[in-house]
Amino acid sequence: MHRQTGEPDIAMKRQIIPTSILLLSILLLSLLPLASCQRDSTPAGKYTAADPSGKTPMVLVLKPDGKGSWMVDHEDVSFTWEASGGEIRLHWKQGGVTGGKVGKDNSIDISVPEAGEFHFEKTDG
Repeated sequence: MHRQTGEPDIAMKRQIIPTSILLLSILLLSLLPLASCQRDSTPAGKYTAADPSGKTPMVLVLKPDGKGSWMVDHEDVSFTWEASGGEIRLHWKQGGVTGGKVGKDNSIDISVPEAGEFHFEKTDG
């Protein structure tokens, strides 16, 4: 402090500015993981895949609230879903869990035991 004016002297001002910049930098760097999580957007939306029987396409709907449905040949099966790290899990109302992969191209590949593998393409945002 300057003895006569009571204001911080130049040396003290020089120390305060780099400290402020350092604290701001730390704050911004700590927010980066949150931004990267948001960039990995939710796979919520409507998807279609070819029906193995060649009839109407299968439709997979993932709602933003974590609920979903799989429609095939006029049958609708409900589930809840969760996605993390490029993987998705469908928790069936009847019990059991089916896993799959979320592609960077807005597709989902799901393997269902005794039914095969299905490649769903996103048809809306």
